[in-house]
Amino acid sequence: MLIRNTAFAAIILISVMAPLGHSQDDSNPQAAVQKLAREVEEKVSQVRGLAYLSPTKVGVHSEAALRDFLTKEVDKELTPEIAGKHERCMVMLGLYRRTTDLRKTVLALLAEQVAGFYNPEKKALFLIRREASDKAGAAQDRLIMSHELVHALQDQHFDLTAFMAPVDANDDQTSARKALVEGDATWAMMAFKEGPKQASMMMGPLMPTDLAGLKPLIEMAKKMGLEGVSDDSLNMDALFAAPMVDGDEMIFSYYGGAKFCAYLIKNGGVSQVDKAYSRPPQSTEQILHPPKYDKEYDAPQDVRLPNLSDLLGPEFKKVSSNTLGELRMRSWLTGFGYKAKKKRAVHSGWDGDTYAVYGAHGRSDALVWGSIWDTELDAQEFVAVAKEILAKMEPEAQKRDNHLQLLGLMSGIVRRGNRVFFLRRMPTNKWDQVLNTLFNSTEYKEVSRSKKALK
Repeated sequence: MLIRNTAFAAIILISVMAPLGHSQDDSNPQAAVQKLAREVEEKVSQVRGLAYLSPTKVGVHSEAALRDFLTKEVDKELTPEIAGKHERCMVMLGLYRRTTDLRKTVLALLAEQVAGFYNPEKKALFLIRREASDKAGAAQDRLIMSHELVHALQDQHFDLTAFMAPVDANDDQTSARKALVEGDATWAMMAFKEGPKQASMMMGPLMPTDLAGLKPLIEMAKKMGLEGVSDDSLNMDALFAAPMVDGDEMIFSYYGGAKFCAYLIKNGGVSQVDKAYSRPPQSTEQILHPPKYDKEYDAPQDVRLPNLSDLLGPEFKKVSSNTLGELRMRSWLTGFGYKAKKKRAVHSGWDGDTYAVYGAHGRSDALVWGSIWDTELDAQEFVAVAKEILAKMEPEAQKRDNHLQLLGLMSGIVRRGNRVFFLRRMPTNKWDQVLNTLFNSTEYKEVSRSKKALK
């Protein structure tokens, strides 16, 4: 869960794909950045196929000013209550350690990575002047400026604030929209530097969409001696220290989103990207597998779990509920050491999911994670891998009747057809009732394509 709805940023790691050899005069940074914006915006408009409806305000922030801004955004979007609930859910899913502090992680990650950002509230963009800035840092200014000017175009034509309004209890849809916005700006940034044809060619197999793919790309760029790519210019400590699910999401938003936009452009031109803002991708599945957005359209299923608070007992309250989605499921599988044994990975059969965590004072949290798969075979393959992962999550539990039991709590995975329920630390005396309720009362509904339905 990253900051999604306020600032649209260019991050340092995108310079790996398109380093520059241009340097700006730092004697008057405000005047220099205004001059740069006027130089860059005409070409950005041409590349993106959209005209500016009004001039974009530009400015410069110091690292201290950036951190102050990010702190305010974290305080606004990730209150201690929201962050705490999210942490509990991620711990129960095995995606966070119990010591993970989401607010500190997000702040450290963004403070390290953000090289510039567009603020739709102020209708202004800002470049960041780093205290340890060198020629390589200054050389990225045109690159970062082109990225942020695309966000200004998006805001003027598509209203980023409304477009990125959080989707209730569905972070996966919000992440898909974020990938469209950042992917659009990343593709246009590369087209600004290399030309549209070359930009799309760069969206091949080497373009990473997760942390595992980023590491070899960085090493390759360093060995090639690309200007602007060095240990000093590419500080990735916070990125690689973050939980894999959060690091993967950051990379996916830019690179995965850019690959999605390149697919749209290849199959109809840049106007297809414009159309995507009125018919947004509904899931990260559609970003990861672009044909599922159009030619092989596959709408995700909205999995509506029944509320189990009354069944579990009056002391149990729902902590939070949300959709994991294919992107985070991929991180879940990778984090536990799963490697695809065939061309089509297990997570590719995802069709929808919802998780819910329940808590009671003085008792262990309980997890319910329901999912639906494209086919029964897809569900079977997921269950086989998920059982191995659950055993790693509960190493001290005893196997009993194909489930895991420890201190009056039961964990297990049950499948019927293409529907699967992953239960962790459920009170043993409630196990059968919970399963019957889940299979009998969970509702599955195809998500509508209309923009209104996604808000």
